Amino acid sequence: MGRKKADWPLIKRRVYPTGTVAWIVDCGMINGKRPRYAYVTKVEAETKAQQLRIERENDGNRIFSLSAREQLEASRALKILAPLKVSLTAAAEFYRAQAAVVLSERQRSRSRKNSSRPKPKTAFRSGTRKTSACNLRRALLQTNGSSRSRSTRLRPLNLKPGSGSCRFLR
Repeated sequence: MGRKKADWPLIKRRVYPTGTVAWIVDCGMINGKRPRYAYVTKVEAETKAQQLRIERENDGNRIFSLSAREQLEASRALKILAPLKVSLTAAAEFYRAQAAVVLSERQRSRSRKNSSRPKPKTAFRSGTRKTSACNLRRALLQTNGSSRSRSTRLRPLNLKPGSGSCRFLR
């Protein structure tokens, strides 16, 4: 017959070969391991045993802190993960790590979209020539003019900075 819950965990007196006495709190087998705690006095051992009993009771009552919907969702997730032999916690931690990667990738792609406009490949820098409509049109024709054939593509004339006129040849 099993022990009463009030008797769990066991408290045993142990005398070491050196002659020192210790009080051992033995929790039995939990998840394939046998946690044991050693104390100098019996009062300390009983205090630890009481803490372990309260912890065990709270673990059992935690399921009731979930709503019915959350309990159902957790049971469905466990059924999905059962053939994979993965815990729900491990799956959630994996998802959190992957979500961070996905979110950072989204932010990178958003910043790329904002800066993905083709920059004109021009020989002038912003400080050397005035950024006028003529110069911008010339730069766009240099980068986007490849859709026309070479003979009909508009080519800008060589202009001096600040000349004020912008004519194009065919």
